[in-house]
Amino acid sequence: MNINNLKEVIRVKKKSQRELASDIGMTQSGLSQALASGDLKVSVLEKIANSLGVDVRIFFNDTESTPEIGTTEFERLKRLENENELLRKMIKDKEDLIELLKSK
Repeated sequence: MNINNLKEVIRVKKKSQRELASDIGMTQSGLSQALASGDLKVSVLEKIANSLGVDVRIFFNDTESTPEIGTTEFERLKRLENENELLRKMIKDKEDLIELLKSK
């Protein structure tokens, strides 16, 4: 298992350890300890993958087995993260415009 891939997906998905732990039926401290030690059962990894909306294979990516899975998935996640941020800014601009028009 590649613990760095797991941590990166959690970061990109902007999910807190508390939220993730709740989603998968663990305590936050239990999840934190498991992530720190890298000792996670496959059943837990499957729950994490489902919660994060990714294929569980991304957590097992290494240069010899399936490099395209991790690379493609991370690129897609980062692209979606950027698009999401852009859409948030556009919505904020529209909301500001609406408030300005309402005040006139």
